[in-house]
Amino acid sequence: MQLFPRASVLQKVGRLYPATVITMRDTARLRGGIIARIESLGHRGDHPQMGIKECIFCRAAPKKWSDEHVLPQWLLDNLEIRGEEISPTHHSFEGEGNEVSTRRHRVENLVEGRVCSECNSGWMSSLEGKTKPLLVPLMEGEKEVVELEPNEWLRIARWAFKTAVLLNSASNFHKNVPPDHYSYVYANQDSLPPSVVVVGQQHHGETKFYWLQQPFVLTFSQAGDVSVDEAKKFVAASYKVSFQFNKLLLVVAYWPWPGWQYVVWRGIHIPLWPTRGPIGFYGRDPLQKGFPWNNAVEALTALHLTLAVRRNDFGNGEDLARSDGFTPLE
Repeated sequence: MQLFPRASVLQKVGRLYPATVITMRDTARLRGGIIARIESLGHRGDHPQMGIKECIFCRAAPKKWSDEHVLPQWLLDNLEIRGEEISPTHHSFEGEGNEVSTRRHRVENLVEGRVCSECNSGWMSSLEGKTKPLLVPLMEGEKEVVELEPNEWLRIARWAFKTAVLLNSASNFHKNVPPDHYSYVYANQDSLPPSVVVVGQQHHGETKFYWLQQPFVLTFSQAGDVSVDEAKKFVAASYKVSFQFNKLLLVVAYWPWPGWQYVVWRGIHIPLWPTRGPIGFYGRDPLQKGFPWNNAVEALTALHLTLAVRRNDFGNGEDLARSDGFTPLE
């Protein structure tokens, strides 16, 4: 299968030893040929001490700033990772030396200082309080994602989205999240921004915590006859952020371009948001050995990489997916 001959960028988190990534032959086509060298899309502002004037969520000039923890403190305590040292590393898959930047710090020091105290103690605190009782049994494997009630899907999806955009803003990575996504989650309690998708799953591994973030990747079987320059433009406006919290896996994705549809692995990507819309399914399992249920990091990587996009009008479905048109997800 022909692939775009460029590289991409990826951020992954691990302890102070190299993080594990799926390298099975059957996933090479998902990682290989990734569209490349996406320049930084620009930061929305610097730390308050460096002159930022407004909160990234409410856009107001705050009376007081807060250092908002990307991962809430109750979650750090539940996972017993507050003092864990991590090394978030920004990779490019171009050339041999593919490490762009890395940081080393404790998990509890992963904070975003451009959040006002009103947002921190208001809607964000309320969201944490409403979502924690749903997340804990999912993380501990006491409840399955497929057992959630419809009124619980959005609550978890909104929490995952808030956490994903905070991570992107606070981390040493391209700022792919549009500024209006921050103001949207602040202003809307009953929906997420258009074209955002959140899926979940669980696994049987033992790792406590991991994350991945990157733009989408494209291959010719997904993109058809678009040029490399067009593909770069498409990818640069997208993002995908994935978390593993104990037994729970969550992926937040955004692809803003009309005429495309998301592609999911039937029975593996469990939709939390939206519950209806046009979608495609893989015509066959995208991983030859199946989903890696017993390895936490491989499970997250598989869930992350196999959530894909394709043009509605291209392909016969054999290389990547078959389209089922407008398919209810509930």
